[in-house]
Amino acid sequence: KLVQCLPQPNELTPCEDMLGDWYLKISEWIMCFISLLANTLVLMVILNAEGHLTVTKFLICNLAFADFCMGIYLALMAITDLTTANQYANYAINWQTGGGCATAGFIAIFSAELSTMTLTVITIERYLAIVHAMYYEKQLKLFGACIAMSICWILSIVLALLPIVGVNSYSLICICLPADFTSSMSVGYILILVGINALAFILIVYSYCVMYYTVHSTHSSGGNRATQEADRRIARRMALLIFTNFACWTPIAFFGFGAALKLNLITVSSAKFLLVFIFPINATANPFLYSIFNQLFRKDLHHVIAK
Repeated sequence: KLVQCLPQPNELTPCEDMLGDWYLKISEWIMCFISLLANTLVLMVILNAEGHLTVTKFLICNLAFADFCMGIYLALMAITDLTTANQYANYAINWQTGGGCATAGFIAIFSAELSTMTLTVITIERYLAIVHAMYYEKQLKLFGACIAMSICWILSIVLALLPIVGVNSYSLICICLPADFTSSMSVGYILILVGINALAFILIVYSYCVMYYTVHSTHSSGGNRATQEADRRIARRMALLIFTNFACWTPIAFFGFGAALKLNLITVSSAKFLLVFIFPINATANPFLYSIFNQLFRKDLHHVIAK
């Protein structure tokens, strides 16, 4: 039996389908499978590879786990949309105010924040290894990486728990992301999330620019064609890493600040596109950019397959 939707439904709190448009449904399933399979592969290869656990492998494992959690969130959204197809109104109250939406929202924010913070730590580790290559005492050691990641885990868990205990809310929209702008505390929470990711992006961009300048300066002394080609490869790789972070967080930060300032910068339909399709870009791109496209990772993969 269908029920009358009150209050009037919109794209973020629909009456029939949770995700609505077919392209959102398809992209949700595609990104879900890519995120789950690619990050599972990264974790399996690194944890079963030969040799001791290095700082880089440790950080990549944390990144892969964070992005795997985003795949779980996408799976929850896709499965819920499938099981409530054409009759979402009959399940909306139980889903949005019950444990399902709270769990999905916690996983989404925990995953997004842990991934962002881990990317920042990875960038710092690479920065120290390249810019201060001659000073071993300045390199990030495994113990220091463990401390840094412990702090990242604690902060990510706290940020994901806050909407559950009343700071903002996961239950206002069907895709279970914090969207309460009715109080200064709720707005402050959104601004903290946006601010953390904005600062992380600025730090990542600055670090990669300094790293490229350092590598380019070192290669310039040689001046041959091989070193110039190496420079171009490094530049392309760094530009791609920066672009994926920019593509993921800039639209969300822009419209997040706009909503916090009560500016109507985006329709609810476009907001759902951003939050469902743009939000998990890093979770699908990171395993390829930081692991699968890496020659050392493929070497470890061959060893694991051989075993």
